[in-house]
Formats: sequence, C-alpha cells, structure tokens
Amino acid sequence: MPLRLENLPVGRKLLIALLVLLAAVLLVSNLAFISAAYWISRQSVAPQAMHTLGALLATPELSNRALDSEAAADELLQKLNDYAPLRAAVVYDSAGRRLAQLYRGDPLDLPQQISELPTWQKTEMRANLLVELPQTAGPPGHLLIIASSELPGAFYTGTLTASLAILVASLLLWALVARQIRQLITRPIRDLETLSRQVTREENYSLRATAKNQDEIGHLADAFNTMLSRMEAREQQLKRARDDAQDAFDHAQGLAEETRHSNRKLELEVQVRSKIEKKLTGFQNYLNSIIDSMPSVLIALDEQLYVTQWNQQASALSGTSIEDALNQPVFIAFEPLRPFLTQIRRTSERHQVEKIERVTWTFNDEPRHYALTLYPLMGGGGRGVVIRIDDITERINMEEIMVQSEKMLSVGSLAAGMAHEINNPLGAILHNAQNIRRRLSPDLERNREAADETGVLLEAVNQYLQRREIPQLLDGIQQAGSRAAKIVSHMLSFSRLSNRQLAECQLTVLVDQALEIAGGDFAL
Repeated sequence: MPLRLENLPVGRKLLIALLVLLAAVLLVSNLAFISAAYWISRQSVAPQAMHTLGALLATPELSNRALDSEAAADELLQKLNDYAPLRAAVVYDSAGRRLAQLYRGDPLDLPQQISELPTWQKTEMRANLLVELPQTAGPPGHLLIIASSELPGAFYTGTLTASLAILVASLLLWALVARQIRQLITRPIRDLETLSRQVTREENYSLRATAKNQDEIGHLADAFNTMLSRMEAREQQLKRARDDAQDAFDHAQGLAEETRHSNRKLELEVQVRSKIEKKLTGFQNYLNSIIDSMPSVLIALDEQLYVTQWNQQASALSGTSIEDALNQPVFIAFEPLRPFLTQIRRTSERHQVEKIERVTWTFNDEPRHYALTLYPLMGGGGRGVVIRIDDITERINMEEIMVQSEKMLSVGSLAAGMAHEINNPLGAILHNAQNIRRRLSPDLERNREAADETGVLLEAVNQYLQRREIPQLLDGIQQAGSRAAKIVSHMLSFSRLSNRQLAECQLTVLVDQALEIAGGDFAL
C-alpha cells in the first residue's frame, strides 16, 4: 500500500509542514533579496557610476584626442573595458556618425546616427547615458554608455553562501522542534491510541488515560476518560436493562400465548365476517343485476332530490351515464323530469304515491309514451323518492287497436244486418232480370201466344230491344247483382261467428278469394 500524506502520523505531518515552511521562507527571502539588489543596482548604482565615468571622460583633452580618429576613439573605449557594469559603449563624432563601439558579450543593435538615439531609447530596457564630448573648435561629439542588466557573480556567490548557512541553521532548528513535537504531541497521542486499543481488545472500561499537560492533548485525554466513565456506566445500565429485558421477555411469552389465543378467535371472527361480506357483496351485485335488468327506468333520490340509484334503462333513456348521474340533482341528470319536480317533492314530503300517465318523450328519434310512478322510500338510510318509468307505447297502441277492433265489430254487425236487408231485394232484382229475359225470348210458347193476342211480333220487339241495347243493360244488371251478391257473401263470412277447426281447402281458391277481398278492401 503506497504511503500517502494523509495516512502519515500527526507528528510527521507537522514536521513536513514545518520543513516546507522553512524552505518556502528561505526561497522567498532569497528571491526578495536578489530582486531588491537588482532594483537598487539598476536605479541607483549603475546611473551614478555612469555619471562618474562620463564626467571623467568629458575633459577637453580626452574629448579632443578621442575624436581625432577611430583608433583614438577605440583607445578611449578600451579605458572603459575594466568597468564591470558596462555592457556597451559608442563614440559619435561631431557630425553624429558612429565612430567606434565596444561590446561586452554579444553585439547589440545600436543606432548608427545620433539622431536615431531617441527612437532607440524608447525600446531599450537597460540603463544608458549620453555624455557630451566638448571640442575646442567645432561641435561636440558624444559618448553613449550602456550599463549591464546583470548582477556581478560575486553577488550570487555571497547570496548562495548565506542561503546555505541559513539552511543549515534551519535544519538544526527543525531537528530541535521535531524532538519537542515527538515529546509533547506524538508520544501522548500514541499513548491514547494504545489505551484505546487495549480498551477495545479487553472491553475493560475501568482503564484511564494520564493527562501529562493541560493542552489540547490533555483535554483530549480528559474527554477520553469521561467517555470511558460514561461507557462504564452505560454498560452497567445495559446489564440491568438486560436483566429487565429477560424478565420482560418471560412476561411477554405469557402475553404472546394469550395473544395467540385471541388472534385465533379474531381470525375465526374475521373469516366469518369475510364470508358475510362476500354474501352481502354477492347479494348487492344480485340486486344491482335485477335493477339493471328491469325493462323499466328506476331512479332513486335522497331527500334533497340527488340521484343515489341509476339503472341501465335510465342511462339509455336519458343519455346520461351512471358515473355522471350519481350525486347530481335529478333535473340535471334527467332534464325531462324538471316539469314534475312538484309531484316529486310532494311524494317526498307527504309520503304518498303519485302516478303520472301518458307522458310523451322522444326516444331514438320517435315519440314514445311513458307512465311515471313516484313512491316514497323509507328506511334506516334516510328518506327519499323512487321514480319508476314504464314504456306504455305498446299498451297504448294495443288499446287503440282494440278500440279500432270494437269499431270494426260494430261495423261488421251493422254490415251483417245490412247484408241481410240487401240480400232480399238483390235476389228479387236478379230474379226479375232473369224473368225479363225469359219473357222476351221467342223460344217460349207462352211468349208467342201473348204476342199474338196483342198483335205484336216478338221479332220486331227483339229488334227494338237490340237497337236500344236492352240485353246489354240486362247483362249489366245481372253482373252488378252477382258482384253485389259476392260482396254481401264476403261480409257475411267475416261477420258470422264460426268455430275454428282444421280442414282441407284448395289453396288456389283460397288465394283467389283473398285477392278478391283485398282488391275490394274499403280500409275500414
């Protein structure tokens, strides 16, 4: 397992923290010292040295000799070579041209003309000084001195030596502090750790830690002792509680036995009640099935005329489902009942039955007739009203048919009497028409005798009758009489009471007779 910083002992963590602190202080001190030395050298030492050199070289004798030639200028610059802070130097003649230059280290990009110097100085970070070289005759020349930005090597050597001395002193101090940390912090903590392990291993809560100092570790030892005291007291309480729990357990076993007997009785009672509940549920479903299977509409209301029962016929007639109808006012669930609210309230208040006959409503786009029966509901659940709506359309239609049948029976009786009254003169008409034919026939002897006695020729009479279409009229009388006789016969057949019996008959004759009767139907 790799050793991580958070897993180290507290003493080592403190020593490492102290060592890191010393190293950081040493590093920051050296950096601050070097930065201050560099700043002082750049801002104070180097400019003062350059002003001193410039004042020494700006004498008329050196200035006149330095501008005579390039060799004289180089000779002047070589005198500056021993100046340690120097980085470069340039001599410009009276015309401003670069005459000679001196570099220490890599060459620098210096201006060729004195006129380029202001632009160059804007970008140059090193300290520089322009010294005027006076001339006896003519304009002066110039000397440009550029200081080095680096500190001397001796400075770094001295700084390193001082840092090593400080480091050695810090390590000695760190060793002394580490010894004190082990003595005052690490050892007391390890003693507490050893004691805690012993308590855990032996479960002996009578052990106590020794507080050597009154610091945080001493307070921790006191707190540890307090914890051990409380744990010891808690152990005693647990022992007493264990004894009490054993007594309670023995008592609980006795109670559990009694509870088992009670639970058994309760279980039997629950089973009985469950069976009763199932029977009641089945009976309720049975009643609901009966109510929903009724061909009549059945609606139950409470005292406030809110719907409490609503069968399937009520949903079909009103178009309102049972979910929407329950717990709603009846005139909202079934709008056509609004005109009868007075009768419904009277039934609820007076506890008397109300019947409303022949109420016409539209159902499936056709008028239907209904009978309303309102009767009070009384019981343990409170008072209310039950509305039963029966479809009496078929009954009313049957009553109308019966009335029509009575009318037809009356008409049939009347027709039978009329048929008997008509039959006699009709028979006389047919008989007399036949006698007229016979008495005009020349084939009968008595007809010829009567014609001879009267002096009339039967042939002439027949010719007259033929010309006047008298035989055709007699045929019409005969046919009309026969037809009237058939009608009367049919009327008598329908109006006459007869015994029902099965008998053979000619189907063609029966069909012809039915068609003949249907063709002469008067739509009575």
